[in-house]
Amino acid sequence: MGTYFGQRTHLRAYSSRSGDWTAIQAHAEYWDWFRVRHTVTSVASGARFVEEDLRDELFVTNVTRTHHGHRSGGSIGWWTVIGLTPALVIAGSTIRGTGRWTFGDIALPGGLLSIVLGVRGWGLAAEAVFPSVTPKLFVAVGYPILATAPPALVAVLSANRPAKRAGLLTALGFGTALVFDLAFVGVWQIPTQLVYHRVALTSALVVIAVGSARGRRRLVGVGVVAWLAILAAPLLGLV
Repeated sequence: MGTYFGQRTHLRAYSSRSGDWTAIQAHAEYWDWFRVRHTVTSVASGARFVEEDLRDELFVTNVTRTHHGHRSGGSIGWWTVIGLTPALVIAGSTIRGTGRWTFGDIALPGGLLSIVLGVRGWGLAAEAVFPSVTPKLFVAVGYPILATAPPALVAVLSANRPAKRAGLLTALGFGTALVFDLAFVGVWQIPTQLVYHRVALTSALVVIAVGSARGRRRLVGVGVVAWLAILAAPLLGLV
């Protein structure tokens, strides 16, 4: 339920070898362009979705919860049990700038916002227009833009500007873009490690902004290397 490049509820079914029942693991997830994969945001909401979706169906006899006591993988220790006619389906239970404004003051944060939301919007639009095309093809187009455009934009628009202002505008613009990106697909909570990852990405862009504003190429280079390394961490399974 949902879209590949937005937020969706993902269900996985596991058939039983020794009984007339099926186990379902349900979770909410969203497409994370910075990790180039789906990120699970909640397991509990997946269980609620299953419960609410099936509760009033004619073939459902009852919807109950059973405590199993195991808290792992996002579980809070409960199973949702859906009674069918005549079978049972057991679902795994389930998670400011100062001074006078100039063109650059607007273009820097506005550009970052446009890039992040533009890639998100493009992915959703491409998915809707070309539903039969594998989403990985769209990733091959959108991800390189997301990986290269923000540091390039920050380096260009921060040049010959007050370093402190450039850094603040970069943090403001990119941070806002990240929040809006999640809100755009209806995601209001993400794992703590991803919060750290986004803070690290923002910090790398701030280093690039300060380095460019001060004309220090080495500092810009440090920021670029940090940006690329932080982007690579999820691809290597470290985030």
